[in-house]
Amino acid sequence: LVTDPVKQFPSDEWAAPAVLQWKAVAEVMKEGFDKLPAGVPMAILIASILGVVLVAAEKLVKPKIKKWLPSPAAIGIALCVPAWISVSFFLGGTLGLLLKKFQPNFYARFAIVTAAGLIVGESLVGLGDAVYQLVK
Repeated sequence: LVTDPVKQFPSDEWAAPAVLQWKAVAEVMKEGFDKLPAGVPMAILIASILGVVLVAAEKLVKPKIKKWLPSPAAIGIALCVPAWISVSFFLGGTLGLLLKKFQPNFYARFAIVTAAGLIVGESLVGLGDAVYQLVK
């Protein structure tokens, strides 16, 4: 009745991309950086420097410029979740920005409620699909 999670993970059914990120980090810490594919250590160094620069820039630049800086936390999350989630975040944020600019009253009244409803709806569809997969 209960399956072995080690045999089940990772798979299409149990992808858990954020967990895979940490699994990869643990393997690198255990095996060492020399086990990484060529070019990866340099990519890690460049991404780390970029992250530090972005965080420092948030503190040092003028507010007019700061609003155009990408969020290091958002970039990190986007790299740890499936691409479709990152694209959904981007599309939702873009739609919210457009609504705020062109329909500020509608945005003020309905943006948060609509976003919450979309999140709940997606979760319920996922739950329904999981139940369907169990009973089919």
